[in-house]
This record gives sequence, C-alpha cells and structure tokens, in this order.
Amino acid sequence: MTKKESIILQSRYSADRLHDIVKGLSQRRKDLICTQKWGNLLNIGKFSAPKGLLEWIVDRINPKLGEFRNPRNNTNILFTRQMVEKALGLPTGTRPVVIISKHEESPHREFYKTDYEHGRRAPIHHAATMLEKGTDLDDETFFRTFFLVALATHFTPGTGNMVPLEYLGSLEVASEVCEYAWGEQILKDVMSEADTFQKKKKALLDGVFKKIWVGSCLPVLAFRAPQATPYVVVVPIYQQQSTQQPYVQQTENDSTN
Repeated sequence: MTKKESIILQSRYSADRLHDIVKGLSQRRKDLICTQKWGNLLNIGKFSAPKGLLEWIVDRINPKLGEFRNPRNNTNILFTRQMVEKALGLPTGTRPVVIISKHEESPHREFYKTDYEHGRRAPIHHAATMLEKGTDLDDETFFRTFFLVALATHFTPGTGNMVPLEYLGSLEVASEVCEYAWGEQILKDVMSEADTFQKKKKALLDGVFKKIWVGSCLPVLAFRAPQATPYVVVVPIYQQQSTQQPYVQQTENDSTN
C-alpha cells in the first residue's frame, strides 16, 4: 500500500464549489453580501489542503485543549477564536451562535428540503440551484440561502452533502448574522470532528483499512499567511507520496507561549 493509499481521512470541504457559486452571482447579489459584511466570501479561491497533511495534523490535535502538539520537536500551537477569525476573514461577532435541533420548528426549514426516496432532505445542490436561478428571492431569503451554502461548503461542512439547517436560528435577520461568534463556532466544530476522527481511527482493527469522513473547516488548521495570523504551519516540500514530515514554524509574534 502506498503512502497516498494509506490516508484514511476524507473531507467534503469544498472552497472550489463556493467559488463557482459566487462567480455566477449577479453584481446586485454580490453587493448585498458586501453590505452584510461578508464580502470576503466573494474573494474565496479554489484551494484545498492535502488530505495526508490534514490527517497528520489532526492526529496531533488535543481536541479538549484545542491544541496542536508535535512531540518530535516539542512544538505546540493553541488554536483560538481570534486565529480562526483572522484566517477566514470573519467579522468579530460576540453573540453565541444559535443551534436548533431537527425537532424544533423553524419557518425556513421546509423551504430548503426536497423529496428523497427515504424522506425530505436539504441537499447543497438544491440550495445552490436557488441561488443560481432564484431571481425572485427577496434579499433576506437570498442571503440566508447563500450563507447556508457557505456554511455547508466552507465554514462548517458536514460528512454528507446537506446544508446545516441547525444554524437557521442564527440566520433570521441578514444584518445580524455578522454579530454572531462564528469563529468560536467553527473552531468548536473543528475540534469536535478531530475528536471523532481520532476515536474512529483508534477503533479500527489492526490491518483494517477504512476511509473515515470528517466534517468541519479542517484547512483552517493547516495554512495561513504568517503576516495575517500569529502562527503558520509550513510545508515546504510536502507531497502525499513523500515520507518527509511537515513541520511547524512559529512566527515572532507567536501567542502560544
């Protein structure tokens, strides 16, 4: 088995998909997104982090502490809400993100669902089609739909291909979405998924190879510009086929002491 074949972490994170959706929006819709203080999403590029690198990092995460530890060189990085906000260009909201259960009523939940063989579900492609063809959507509905797609592809992707309707409680008013602490919620989601991955990987029997799907914005753990954030994971010659291990470089304004 090659090194590439031995990678078991799988992710549905897709900045590419969000990039393509944004590209197809009208200028009026783009202006609306900017007005709601989410203009950074209009500049999202097509990028991804190598799955082998992500698995290497996740294996060395302490989810309870929110900390990366590399015992080989005794390096540690404590991830914080502020780091996530800087890395993703998020507004610095402070209101706790409202999570609603699938049993709680929402005036918008059914709007995003479509019929499947085993019931009604809310696939990303259904919401994306609304954005592409929904010229009749009012501004509030358009932004709510766009943000759900941004959550599903970029900020908090799950292990399926569904939009996260549990966040509808924070999307009632478009102008207030920026007031929520999305950096904190995204970080919490990343650490929860890292914990789940570690437990599933540990539970695999010796010699048994099985892909494990992981949700959340995992790339936030891997790459960022050192001038923009107080830390950076550097991979100078990383390739999935290579046996060379990535290493962590800490910058002068490191806040992880």
